[in-house]
Formats: sequence, C-alpha cells, structure tokens
Amino acid sequence: MRHNSISLGVLVVTCILYTCVELLQDNLDESIVLYQKALAMNGQLALPGASNNSTHSAYSVTTLERSTKALLRHMSVAQPSPMMWTNDIGPFHFTNNFENISQARDAGYAMVAEAHLFIVQVQEIKLTEGKDWLPTQKFIDRRDKLKNNLFRWDAAVHTLIKSRSQPIFESPDDDELYSTLMLSWTQYLIELSTLLTAYETSYDKFFPQFQSMLGYIRRVVAVQQARSNRPVFVLETRILPALHYVAVKCRHPLIRREAISLTENDAPRMEYYFKADHTAEEAKRIIGIEEAGGNETGVFQPQCPPDKVDALPAEEHRIYRELLSEVPNPYSKEPNQYLTYGMWRREGEDGAWIATEHVIKL
Repeated sequence: MRHNSISLGVLVVTCILYTCVELLQDNLDESIVLYQKALAMNGQLALPGASNNSTHSAYSVTTLERSTKALLRHMSVAQPSPMMWTNDIGPFHFTNNFENISQARDAGYAMVAEAHLFIVQVQEIKLTEGKDWLPTQKFIDRRDKLKNNLFRWDAAVHTLIKSRSQPIFESPDDDELYSTLMLSWTQYLIELSTLLTAYETSYDKFFPQFQSMLGYIRRVVAVQQARSNRPVFVLETRILPALHYVAVKCRHPLIRREAISLTENDAPRMEYYFKADHTAEEAKRIIGIEEAGGNETGVFQPQCPPDKVDALPAEEHRIYRELLSEVPNPYSKEPNQYLTYGMWRREGEDGAWIATEHVIKL
C-alpha cells in the first residue's frame, strides 16, 4: 500500500492494529517498533494545514485522526519511559475554564507530561547521590510550581463538572474519562509530594489519596463491566499501572491488598504490554518481602493477620525500585521471570545508608 494513496490517519491506525497483534502474540520488541512508528506519524498529524501527500491539496484532521491522536497522547503520558513519548504534547498552558472533558484531558496530558520529565530527572539524581541527598531551592521551586499546576487544573475540572447539565455518572464515557484523569492526577500529586526525599516512609502520609485512587479505579471498572465482561485486552494503559503503583508504594496492608484483588479479578487482563497476572505476581512478591522484614523468602498472605492490619514496614525493609525481566526458557514455552529490586540498608546502628540490589526468580 503506497503512503500517498491513503490518509495519514489511516496509516497510523493500521500501525496501531499491528501493534495490538504483536502485543497479543507477546512480541514486545516488534510492538514497540510499530508503536514508535505510529508516534512518528502522529507527530505529522499535529501540524494543522500540513500536506500528507494525499490527493487533497489542503490537509484537515478528520474525526478518525483526532481520535487516533488522542489515543496516542494518552498512551504516551502513561508510559514509564520518556523515550516513548510523543514530541507534540508541548508545555502546559493553564486555562481557568474548560468547555468539555476532552479539553480538560488535553490540558491534563501536557501538565502530567511536564511533571513526568521532572520526576525522571530527580529520580536519576537520587540514584546517583544516595539516600541522604538534599534538594536545592531550584528543585523545591520547580516541584512547587508543578504541584500548583495540578491544583489549578483540578479546580478548573471540578468547576466544569459542577456546571454540567447532566451529572457525570449519567454519561458512562465521560465518567470513565473523568475517573481515568483523576486517577492520574492523584498519582502525580503523590509522586511530586514525595519526590524530593529518598525515604519510602514519606508515602505513608498519603493513605487517603491511595484510597481515592482505588475509588476512581472502581468507577472505571464499573463502566467497563456495564459494557461487557472483564476486558481481555485494552490498548490504552488505564488502570493496571496505577494498581501496581498502589500495591507497591502504599504500605497499608489492607489498601495494598485491595489493589491486588482489583488487579486479579476486575482489571483488564492486559493493557498495552502490562499483564494483570504478571503485575499481581510482582506486587505480591514485593509485599511478601517487605512484610517479612526485607527477607526475600517472604510469602504474600492474601488475608492480612488481624494483629498486622496497622503494621507498616520499617524504612530499611522497603523496596524503593524494582524491575521485572524475562529470560527465555529453552525447555518451556513460558519464559522465566526475574525480579530485580533495590533496598537501603544501614551500616550499623545509625550508620550510613548502603544501597543493595537483589535478584529473585518469580
């Protein structure tokens, strides 16, 4: 099929469909290549009035192309790696009023994209500088500005919701979009608030926010279940990464177990390359290690013992970073999964913090 014989938007959609096929066949490398090609073409969709080498002399963005562009922007913002992002999101420009939820979504994409780049930068510095790194005023001011953007956007969104003639919950599509946006907003609020310290116990101040995230996830699940049974595959990353975030960063035993339950029983079985069963198994192993005092042989208990419902892991027993990897198994079709994780250990009582790395097979 020649590039100049069809709409650029159709080419992007075709690329996305092949990405889905590769994902469902567990061909992650091929899917990422196709996804990056879609992103490159999506950048051309961002140029109003540009020619797309079609038979039309003037290029206009169709409904299909607008939908495709919104999909890729949503996916890009949700990715953990900035190299996967589209380059057309642009800086965040605040407006006091949104005319509809889609306009709020577009502003939200730009806002969290800007915040994400700062988060990645600071996380790299913390890995290099160590546990006792202290931020300069420049980092504090930048963090405060980004949090202020979050609060202003949130206020404008709630003004929009209150001004609607129809309650948000009466429109399933809008309710799903609103809940997904607020889910991301809450996660970025927690992450920015805890960013300028290397202490994992800083997350313990945000149990209400973690519970709020689960509330938004339940709303998304309710909309999905009203349409059909539990989704098998969703191209967009909506709730699986957020569920993993709650399970591993919220150390309240009951809240993180609810996140596990939602992952195993209600979330789509696969969102982009995130698989519910893998996500749950990784999170359960992390919880088991932390609740066993940092012992890698710790086993996850589905039901929290009554005497442990208020017990929180000590700082030196918490995992601050993790990476799940797969290694081909020559004797089986299923690859071996390994969890690489990092913890901080004190060198003696009140001594220096030492970073340690561990690798275990799941």
